Amino acid sequence: MTTSIFVVLVGLVSKFLLSRGSLEKYIPMPGGASFIWGHQKYVFESSAGSAYTTWFRTLNSHVLQIRGALGKPNILIIADPLAINHIMIRRIYQYREHLFCSLVIPFAPFLIDNVLQEHSEVSRPRIERLLGRSLGWVEGENEHKRMSQLVVHSFSWESVRSGAHNIYMAANTMLQKSNGCVTLDITKIMQQATLDAIGRYAFAHDFGGGRSDEANCILNSWRSMAEVAISLSGFYVGFTKEHVLMRTKDMQGLMLIRRVPILNRLPLRVIQSQGNVRRTIHAGIARELLIRNKDLLAQMSDEDVPEDLLFKLSKCIAGSETTAQALSYAIWELAKNPPVQDRLRAEVKTISPTFSFDQVQGSMPFLDAVTREILRLHPPTPYMERNAIEDDIIPLKYPLVDQGGKVHSEIRIHAGQTIVIPIHSVNRLTTSWGDGDVFRPDRWLEKDSLPLNEIVAGGWSSILTFSDGPRICTGYRLAIFEFKLFLAMIIDGFQFIDTGLKISDRYASTMNPVVVGEEKRGPQLPVTITLVD
Repeated sequence: MTTSIFVVLVGLVSKFLLSRGSLEKYIPMPGGASFIWGHQKYVFESSAGSAYTTWFRTLNSHVLQIRGALGKPNILIIADPLAINHIMIRRIYQYREHLFCSLVIPFAPFLIDNVLQEHSEVSRPRIERLLGRSLGWVEGENEHKRMSQLVVHSFSWESVRSGAHNIYMAANTMLQKSNGCVTLDITKIMQQATLDAIGRYAFAHDFGGGRSDEANCILNSWRSMAEVAISLSGFYVGFTKEHVLMRTKDMQGLMLIRRVPILNRLPLRVIQSQGNVRRTIHAGIARELLIRNKDLLAQMSDEDVPEDLLFKLSKCIAGSETTAQALSYAIWELAKNPPVQDRLRAEVKTISPTFSFDQVQGSMPFLDAVTREILRLHPPTPYMERNAIEDDIIPLKYPLVDQGGKVHSEIRIHAGQTIVIPIHSVNRLTTSWGDGDVFRPDRWLEKDSLPLNEIVAGGWSSILTFSDGPRICTGYRLAIFEFKLFLAMIIDGFQFIDTGLKISDRYASTMNPVVVGEEKRGPQLPVTITLVD
């Protein structure tokens, strides 16, 4: 009996170990992996992105592998610019995009398993349940391009310019509700303001300054999900097949994103026969989608079109969260750097109080530099995860050297290999940026100070904050203008003062700041704000 138990245990342990990935041994691996949780639990408990940044520096490598939890295959972590270019541009459709990074938030409502076939059987139905048959759901080059066409014009600079007054109105509403000197959680204020802005811009819908019942339901749902996401219990829940989070009230709140009045099912045949979009939907992105894509829509079934449009509109609201987090980090950095804050305010005063589109976009170089530096240093989404759908050979700009001294300028991987591109670390690489951990906006104004010789990927400003290639964030132009306008109008009337609290970052669909020692209180970023004299 004892022998039988021993044999069974040996078999289970062997299966556990053999189930780990078959990545080449010459790819560096950090020490300290847990037998059960691999490196994943350490990554989860560390400030978002910091573990990878430390490992890249201590191992002196742009590529590394880490142990997966519960016997999952090893995970490939890549910061090499040539490898990133290969995955995100040259071979983009040979790597599945994960809507949520399962490495760091395995608890996410749509658990992405490392097993290739489970991506379709487990993950995609959950993506469809929340977001519909959308860009996060579709796979394959043709489908992705088809759906991208639905929104590309709606987020052009022309469209952003025409809708700029809506962003201005939302920012002005926020300022009217602020006064005096107070220490507050800046993330809540920014979430309300950016949700209000996207409601006006995309749907001609009034969220009441982000304080209406609908707005509170959406924002409270995001916050509740984030609180679970950053907790240790959230980490453990992720390794179950039940996905209990899908049955919480929070998910019902998130589903409200798709039930704003403008998001009701659209009677396509009526629209086509009448030829008058205004009779059916409000002005905004939804109207532009139909006007600019009539031929494309005509090729789609009535059942498909509403789901596509519903997702695009819901994506706008979901995107407001990332802009809110970026603005929160901007205010925090400016609070810690008074000289930079004063310099930015002085520039803003030269155009106040008009804040036209052309002024915000073209007349304030230091505001532009601060924007780029914040989005480099604090990308709202710190990781991208891909899954190889076929065997591949990934080229390296920085070759690896094995123990025998052999130089390897490429990595061979097998289908099903999970790859993480840590945007947070790539945007801070010392080989590229030197003082990459330092908030220094002037790097964007100094001649020859940018690491152009290190850049292979061609993302916005040569950073990966908005991704790169065919899957680059379609709404990045709107996000940039919204960020600049909000920040300019806020700093014009208010001064930010650092509270001195130690802040750590946690990842829960977006980067979320927490106060060290107060993690149980969930995401928060306290800043003291007072009126400018």
